[in-house]
Amino acid sequence: MLDASHGECRLLAYKLASLLAQKPTRQLLAEARDAAQQLATRCGSQSTARLAELLSEAKPEDLEIEYTRLFVNAHPRLECPPYETVYMEHARRLMGRSGIALAHL
Repeated sequence: MLDASHGECRLLAYKLASLLAQKPTRQLLAEARDAAQQLATRCGSQSTARLAELLSEAKPEDLEIEYTRLFVNAHPRLECPPYETVYMEHARRLMGRSGIALAHL
């Protein structure tokens, strides 16, 4: 059933993405499950319905391992550095021009 506007669906999608990018805890996992389920039912997203299903089966410990692999200490290369300046700089540096400009602000 589709009962949400396009803006509400975008908001739910951003909320879900935000929850999934944080270090997992039982509470965050419950919130992510709820957000994914709302997105699937209110916005008719089939891929999110599958994600909600996967999250319902997930354990916080398993998600914490994946979080660490992606954002903290992957070897030999960190998959998803959680620092915007890495993506803003052509050389993928942590404190490049954009980071220094932000520090000055």
